[in-house]
Amino acid sequence: ETKSETAGDSALEETNSESAGNSFPMLEKLVLRNLLKLKSLVAGPSGEWNEGTMSRLQLLVIINCPLLQRFPKGMKLPKLKELQITMCNQLMELDIGSGSYPMLESLTLDELNKLENIAGSDGWNESTLSKLQIVEFIDCPLLKTLPKGMEKLSSLKQINGEFEWWRRLTWE
Repeated sequence: ETKSETAGDSALEETNSESAGNSFPMLEKLVLRNLLKLKSLVAGPSGEWNEGTMSRLQLLVIINCPLLQRFPKGMKLPKLKELQITMCNQLMELDIGSGSYPMLESLTLDELNKLENIAGSDGWNESTLSKLQIVEFIDCPLLKTLPKGMEKLSSLKQINGEFEWWRRLTWE
């Protein structure tokens, strides 16, 4: 049986699971939609991710959370297969390559007007993103380079992006 949850309360300012170290252990799908005041996904009092939080999550969709600025430090979703982030205009950075998403197969980034970096400090590599097959960039005007090491991912089958975005890319 698939466990899922959809949130759509425009008054919510942050998600918070500090009360339990292993929050939502059975949750497999989470959709956060139209959370107009959401600024961060907070996992604990320190702003860091609690080990075991949403440890079975396979699908995370975040749509129209225009004030969302960041993901928690050390956020780990070991079973996540699909990540879609759309219309989060304040999100500037997303650390995809840190080993936080080892099962990630599909990444869609859409209408992220301030997104500049998706690689983190270490770039992307086979040991942390060995399952990634599809990456899609739509209307991410400040994302000017592909992550270092992305070209070495043997599982990667498809990179989708708008023609103008491809033309503006800076190649290392």
